[in-house]
Amino acid sequence: LDERFWPVQNLVGIRPLFRNDRTENNAEARFEIVRTNAEGQLQGGEKLSATLIREDYEYYWEYNDQEGWKRQEVRNEYPVTRQPLVLTAGQKGEVAFRVGYGRYRLEVEDGDTQLKAVYGFSAGWVGAEDGLATRPDQIELKLDKATYREGDTARLTIRPPAAGEAVVAIESDRLLWSQPLSLALEGTEIEIPVGTGSDWARHDLYVSVVSFRPADRSEKIAPNRSLGLIHLPLDRSDRRMALSISAPEKTLPEKPVIVSVQAKGLEGQKAILTLSAVDAGVLNITRFKTPDPFGYYFDREAYDVDIHDDYGKIIESVDGKALRQRFGGDAPVGLAGGALARADVQIVSLFRGAVEFDPEGRADIELTLPGFDGQLRLMAVAASETRFGSAERDMTVASPVVVSLAGPRFLANGDSSFVTVEMRNTGETEQKVVLKVKANDLLEFVPTDQAYTLQKGQREVLRLPLAAHRSFGVGNLQLQLAGSDFVANRFLNLALRPAYPARREDFRYELQGDAIQPVPSALVKPYLPESLRARLTIAPTPVLPVANALDGLLHYPYGCLEQTASSAYPYLFLELEDAERWGFSPINMQERNERVQAALVRLAGMQLSEGDFTMWGGYGASESWLTPYVADFLVSARRQGFPVPDRMYDQVMAYLERRMQEGHRGELYGYSDDPEHLGFASRAYGAYVLARENRAVLGTLRSMYQQDVSKARTGLPLVHLGLALALQGDGAKGEELINKGLAMVRKPDLYLGDYGSPVRDKAMMLYQLLSNKRQVPALGEQVNALSRSIFERDYLSTQEQAFIFLLGNQLARQSAESWQARLKIGENFIDLKRNGVYVQGLTAADISAGVSLISTQDQPLYASLVLDGYPVDAPAPRSKPVAV
Repeated sequence: LDERFWPVQNLVGIRPLFRNDRTENNAEARFEIVRTNAEGQLQGGEKLSATLIREDYEYYWEYNDQEGWKRQEVRNEYPVTRQPLVLTAGQKGEVAFRVGYGRYRLEVEDGDTQLKAVYGFSAGWVGAEDGLATRPDQIELKLDKATYREGDTARLTIRPPAAGEAVVAIESDRLLWSQPLSLALEGTEIEIPVGTGSDWARHDLYVSVVSFRPADRSEKIAPNRSLGLIHLPLDRSDRRMALSISAPEKTLPEKPVIVSVQAKGLEGQKAILTLSAVDAGVLNITRFKTPDPFGYYFDREAYDVDIHDDYGKIIESVDGKALRQRFGGDAPVGLAGGALARADVQIVSLFRGAVEFDPEGRADIELTLPGFDGQLRLMAVAASETRFGSAERDMTVASPVVVSLAGPRFLANGDSSFVTVEMRNTGETEQKVVLKVKANDLLEFVPTDQAYTLQKGQREVLRLPLAAHRSFGVGNLQLQLAGSDFVANRFLNLALRPAYPARREDFRYELQGDAIQPVPSALVKPYLPESLRARLTIAPTPVLPVANALDGLLHYPYGCLEQTASSAYPYLFLELEDAERWGFSPINMQERNERVQAALVRLAGMQLSEGDFTMWGGYGASESWLTPYVADFLVSARRQGFPVPDRMYDQVMAYLERRMQEGHRGELYGYSDDPEHLGFASRAYGAYVLARENRAVLGTLRSMYQQDVSKARTGLPLVHLGLALALQGDGAKGEELINKGLAMVRKPDLYLGDYGSPVRDKAMMLYQLLSNKRQVPALGEQVNALSRSIFERDYLSTQEQAFIFLLGNQLARQSAESWQARLKIGENFIDLKRNGVYVQGLTAADISAGVSLISTQDQPLYASLVLDGYPVDAPAPRSKPVAV
């Protein structure tokens, strides 16, 4: 019987654009995606999503008397990335993912049918395992109680896979107790004393059992060993504070609500409380768990003992073949990625902090709810001197009539669109409401003032036309919906800007002697006046665009690992005089510290247990080059006097020390045109960071000098290794590498995976040499060449901006050269007598009124004018490098 089964109207299909279910390493895996009906007609679809999942396999062999040798496997799966997919009727779609060595699975889910199409493939060569197992057998352990107090006796039941001699130990970060014993196959019970004192009052106590089985010639197998591990939990119930939250099940928005928190058994004790009310939808998307201070302090901590196993070196007495470690494949380990959920949602986050309980252990907190319909999670966290607690509960916030206001993200001058107003009666009775909608004068909009009667469950949708008649600004819509017992207010802001990107122009001037340099007023004519920002920078040396780089960093909106560290650098070094020098409002020390601490908290959330960092946190892949970059930031923060968490710092420094000793690990550097360069660059940067703290091993640095220098495709890792050698005492080799690195030219078309560019590399090298008090040959010429390359660029990355700021600020601090000039703006004159750099902000009106720089000295004077703004006319279409 042959019958076709077609479970739903439309199914999704995947066709790989490579052969034999295998693609190349470090290449793009491309796929065609179709959505078709039973007749083979291509259908459209808007709710598809493609998810790439990495599959890591670990193999081992296991022997028992019944089945003999049997191969086992453990599979771990990690989502690498997810992208939405829209298919047009009659057409195929295509997706592409960059993959490294390993096995993968592509899943394409149809949101309409909730069905998935799945295709498995591999990248690079993935081989099978051929050795005998060396993974230890497992010993089953069981304790007689859930928790123990100091001085108790714990009874441990041990069930080994085979009889043999064993050692039982209690360990934390050191050995606390041990005892040898013989294990019977049917099981053994042992009493373990729980000690007292600070060594035992911790939550990383583990009982380990290692047993050894002698060789059995009749079975022709080598001797074996088994391992068991179980946490020894301490009773900390007296440190837990029981909290309960009382709040309405359902309440109205835009009204105050009282939330009561009761702490059981707190009478007579002092404690503080914080209460948060956050949109539950957002918390569910991010899988955010309510903070648990009790768990933070008293939950089980990781087993902090390294186990070294030499079992693979044992030679079987049967055939002389070495038992080598063969657990795992040749595919790279630890490249598990993490996909982030992205949604356009309204976020509500309310917080009340440091509230004290009354003598009865009760705290009443008033929250003023915003215009929001949905579910809030109430999260209470409390602490006294000795106890900690937390609690959560959900509270529904809903009007009898739920109203929403939606519209476009932005409009260009002359654009027409609609805003959508949706009203839905969620109550049990008829609702009479009055709807009012109005806009500010930047939008062309007819105000609405109309009454509606909505029956139970009735939904009303209005589409109201609007248009933009200004080119730049923020349009605002205000909605008010009034009922018999409620008022709902909604607001919507629309960015008004041209439908093309802003433009930046840079002009550089050099004044010799008593020269006058006018700024042509015609320069501002191509720009919308209200959008234009201009900065005039004057200095006795060639000028870097420090102010623009600083502005970009201080207002950078995103927060991956690299962006978080890069955009936080100004807060480490921007002293009051620095801010004034670059034309910015001074940032006091309190705000700088808050910004740095916020960055450190975010960075800590991206740190893995080994000390390295991921791009976005969670289960992402280890970032080989960015890990020393963040470590460099932490060292700088400590040196500038900002508190850095010891654990965070110690872990990353220990990781860098291990990486220096391990040498090249290819699995860490898959996403690079030259993985060997990336490996060397990452280790050289780590060596430099360690050398800043006098923790780099000179012998290892010299080994890298002898064995790895030829792998460098750019000069930056040579400078890093050279600085490390010089800081650790080998000045000759260090100077050699520094000069060689400064002379190398980076090819801009190479993707090396180190976030570099010719501009970033040169600025970073010069800054790190100057900050370490190294003499830089022909510094003026190198800065001038760097300045020219920067002004030829249309866009600067966050790392380029960071090191332009750091280098420019360092140069300005070191420059003691004085200069004088007069600046004419309109009819006003400013007499300038300065040291170093001076920045003057200008408006379109200033430049139109006339701006001139007049040198009043014999020495050369340098100036740059940077214009940022939206042009009046749309730019001409360009088809390079991409044609659309």
